[in-house]
Amino acid sequence: MRRRRASLLPLLVAVFALTGCGGNENAVDPHSRAEGKITDLWWGMLVAAVLGFAVIVVLLFAGWLGRRRKLSGEAAERRLTAAVIVLGVVIPIVVLSGLFVWADVFVIGSTAAPAPGSAQLTVRVIAHQWWWEVRYPGTKAVTANEIHVPTGTRVDVIGTTDDVIHSFWVPELNRKIDLIPGRTASVLIDADKPGLYRGQCSE
Repeated sequence: MRRRRASLLPLLVAVFALTGCGGNENAVDPHSRAEGKITDLWWGMLVAAVLGFAVIVVLLFAGWLGRRRKLSGEAAERRLTAAVIVLGVVIPIVVLSGLFVWADVFVIGSTAAPAPGSAQLTVRVIAHQWWWEVRYPGTKAVTANEIHVPTGTRVDVIGTTDDVIHSFWVPELNRKIDLIPGRTASVLIDADKPGLYRGQCSE
């Protein structure tokens, strides 16, 4: 039994080592204005979550310490109640409200589907079961699984699907869009420098 477990160890190490292979798809390394705003929001939410967890740990430790020392009296109870109300109710409401406004006003609006005529280039992406068909309106060019766009150009990616539910996503350029048969979705992408940006179906 031990030999069998020992023989599985190299296999597990190899699986974990190869998990990150497949190219650069770093959602927190933005290369466009829209993805930069999404990344800032992500870091802000992470900081808020870490601080919130720290506050909970402090409150739990304070409660445990109070029970050990058997703190009693009206003044001690009042202080404890005030701390719980401020740290456990007021501050979370303020922080979550701030994050909601930040996300709704400053991020969602700037990453939503582009207004008609706001893009400099339009690309049509058609999802198939195992591949992406890409067409460039006004030209006869058709590519498979690749989109070629100039740097610094606002590109309206209009997505439809032929026979499958897909989610089109280029992590370094903007949010994902869901492609459902019979519907059209669009997203605005613009790369701030030349490069190869991997996209995928995140469905």
